[in-house]
Amino acid sequence: MVHSDTIEDDSPRVCSDWALVQTPSPGPVRCLSMGSILRPFLGSADDCLIRGASSMILDQKPDPRTVLERGMAWLGTPYLWGGRSRFGVDCSGLVQVLWGSVGVALPRDASEQYSLAPFCYEPEDPKAWQAGHLAFFSENSDRITHVGLLTGDGRILHASGEVRLDPVNNEGIQPVDNRPTHPHRLVGIASFYTPSPHLAF
Repeated sequence: MVHSDTIEDDSPRVCSDWALVQTPSPGPVRCLSMGSILRPFLGSADDCLIRGASSMILDQKPDPRTVLERGMAWLGTPYLWGGRSRFGVDCSGLVQVLWGSVGVALPRDASEQYSLAPFCYEPEDPKAWQAGHLAFFSENSDRITHVGLLTGDGRILHASGEVRLDPVNNEGIQPVDNRPTHPHRLVGIASFYTPSPHLAF
């Protein structure tokens, strides 16, 4: 895999929580989720985006604040193994869609996301805990089985049962309110973007 800060795709993508597309107008309305490529749906002057927002991701500078803002809209989305939409999403699908919405291409599987990340940090490194960085976990071995987005304030946005926020530290994810979750032991922290020295979280 060739690492790149952007996804080389000249089609606009859905960047809002949902989008409704009419193809053609008047005609059937399709519901699309964040990250959907619009080229297949907007092929003529009669096709239109009737609700939601889209953007071209080329030449955008990846911004973890935008990623986390969009991620908060996914809170409560049910967990679905293999899912990548608001109808259901898994842990690696969530971070792939959110970072993809600002042009950063992540692999699909959590273990690949960790092994192919261009920037890796030890959990003891203070630079590791920046907002937008990815934290990777295992259950009972060193095999990566879970990933989530660090928020920069001691919490993690992740899909476990549903998309939720939980406290996280060097030991792993600490569920709150006795909500069930799998045991998540922290293995490492990584990033697919180059942090700006001028960004503070």
